[in-house]
Amino acid sequence: MIGDFIWTILALVGLSVLLVVIYALVLTHKIRKTIRSVTKATDMHPTRPQPKDVQVISSETVGDK
Repeated sequence: MIGDFIWTILALVGLSVLLVVIYALVLTHKIRKTIRSVTKATDMHPTRPQPKDVQVISSETVGDK
């Protein structure tokens, strides 16, 4: 009887761990999808300054000093 109780607890723990892993995988997939869509939206945004422009501006201001 004690052995059955232990196996039941192990089965419940295993199932809960499996559910947590599946939930984590689904969440990371959703997060990656939203990050991908956000980066696409910012790349297509025309008024956002590009890194090249920022580097040129910073080097000119340092040279003026």
